[in-house]
Amino acid sequence: MSIRQLTKKSILAINKADRKKIFWLCFAILVFGLVLTFFERTLSTHDLSFYKAKGSYFHIASNLTDQGSYSLYGVSPTAYRPPLYPLYLYLTMLVFGESWQIAGVLGQFILGILIGLLTLLIAKRSSERNLTLLTTILLLIANRFFMYEVLRLRDTILFVFFALLFLYFFQRHSLSDLRLLLLALFGSLAYLTRPPGIVFFALIFIILLKDFVQTKRWVYLRKILFFALMALLITSPWYYYLYKNFDNPLLFPSSTAGINLHKGNNKNLFSYYPWVDVDRYSPLIKEFVIQQGIPIQHWPPEGQFENAVDSLLRKQATKYILSHPIEFILRSFVKLAALYSPLPTPLGNGKLIKVNDKVKIDEFRFRIRPTKLIGTFCCAIYILGAALLLTRNTRYVFKNNLVHLVLFLVLTTVLYMITFSETRFRLTIDPVLIILGSIYWSNLLNNYSARRDLTR
Repeated sequence: MSIRQLTKKSILAINKADRKKIFWLCFAILVFGLVLTFFERTLSTHDLSFYKAKGSYFHIASNLTDQGSYSLYGVSPTAYRPPLYPLYLYLTMLVFGESWQIAGVLGQFILGILIGLLTLLIAKRSSERNLTLLTTILLLIANRFFMYEVLRLRDTILFVFFALLFLYFFQRHSLSDLRLLLLALFGSLAYLTRPPGIVFFALIFIILLKDFVQTKRWVYLRKILFFALMALLITSPWYYYLYKNFDNPLLFPSSTAGINLHKGNNKNLFSYYPWVDVDRYSPLIKEFVIQQGIPIQHWPPEGQFENAVDSLLRKQATKYILSHPIEFILRSFVKLAALYSPLPTPLGNGKLIKVNDKVKIDEFRFRIRPTKLIGTFCCAIYILGAALLLTRNTRYVFKNNLVHLVLFLVLTTVLYMITFSETRFRLTIDPVLIILGSIYWSNLLNNYSARRDLTR
């Protein structure tokens, strides 16, 4: 039997198999892949250091545990991070004590399973073919960048979990009040995990406004108001905290809007982007802020300085964008390429230094290693597949109610084109890209098999 015949028989067998059995087979593959990833990383690092929390989320959670204060340095309240992931770490510390890191990794592992399950459920609704389900889970497992992130104590996986919950409950034609309440809940929780969660509010607004324009039925405006009210009620405790502890209330759920806008819009951008992590630019931002008369001691800034720094950097970045509009557009396309590049960005490591008032990278080293080739190849497959589905088979997208998935991708992409993007930011949209890519490749394989049947 030739390879072509074997491929054809395999495709036919998969699509004729019981759908429930295929679904649970995919779920078993998911769990096996996560367990394999855990042992792979543990053996390569020789301990659990790979999974330890660090950075601002960890410090806020530690200060909540030790002092009962939502504080970055244990001195004054902070708005530097949205509350949900620090609270997740805090509860883990509170309940499990010294074993909190192991419990945290286990919690991330469970979230990873739930994410895989939600990805499969959305894929199941998006395609009638069993091959799509199998392709989806294999691409998710092969995406090593995403699988490694599942076991790290970082906020990405919590955000993806709420994002997929939102998209799963949005994948219906009818938006009842109960469904809108659930969407407001999951969208708000995503927003309180990461500010890019704001795209879910925009997504609901666009869809319902479109329905209102098409039908002229006022019920859709009532639904917009109902969703907005529910989202406001859910996020109001956090905004009350911001109003109570800071001189000026913040528009976004953290004080990083200006920082992120400035990191992606300044004259030095291509001195470090996409070569090294944009966070390497932070010491130079601190230097600039001090020169502008804001006496910060730490970076990230703390307490009342957070608002001042956020406002200064927003104004500085906005001024730069308005004075360099063509450059801003061209740079946005570079950010787009970095976001959807199968090759992981940033491309390497190095230290940023100033030489004659210009920023340069010292001791730059590319970080491409053989272990990243599997993830890179996988990303190339599903990114290409998603692009081909959206450009060559748009009728399938509309017919199968996938517009909201595409809108989620578009809105998130635009947000990162305005600020900045790296591979770690694409992890939040990878499950959706994998679903779309899987639909394209499975349809292509099925059509290929059908054509061979007709020509015999």
